[in-house]
Amino acid sequence: VTDINWNVGGGDMTSVTAYREIETIVEATDQDGTGLRLVYTDRRPDLADPGYDQDQFSQELRYAIDLSDRVNLTTGVYYFTQDVQARERTSVLTDVIPIPFPGRVAVTNGFLEHETYGFFAQGDIDLTKSLVLTLGSRFTSEDKDVRFSLAGTCDLNFAGCTFFEDDKTWDNVSYKVGLQWR
Repeated sequence: VTDINWNVGGGDMTSVTAYREIETIVEATDQDGTGLRLVYTDRRPDLADPGYDQDQFSQELRYAIDLSDRVNLTTGVYYFTQDVQARERTSVLTDVIPIPFPGRVAVTNGFLEHETYGFFAQGDIDLTKSLVLTLGSRFTSEDKDVRFSLAGTCDLNFAGCTFFEDDKTWDNVSYKVGLQWR
């Protein structure tokens, strides 16, 4: 995360930038929390690794300025994007029923592409020395594209999957009105 501040035109500009990349390989996960392997995910040397990969980036740019002795304003823009892939190979009831049966191993493979951006403004008005009126508004747009495997369609190497795919976009405008006693 990088946070940079500087004075511009009588106000303060702030830039907050963040990037994260995660790549995990699941060695073994005891999902039921008991001493038995009732539900668990494990890694097998002869197969592709289960795991989780995620890359994300965000950027916010804000400008805050005192317009007068009684009025200050903050405006800004925000952007966020991430790509995710999750692969799981989960076995059930291994210690309870030691012979293979249909559905004993669930293999899933999922993908997410996510992007959002927003614009915002907020003003604080000192009505008196003790009472502040806050007025604000934000527009947000969000888009998600998902693709995940249907149950029982992937082989143990996360291949041959039949996928469900969908994408949605949401737009929203929200408002803020408040009073603060100091």
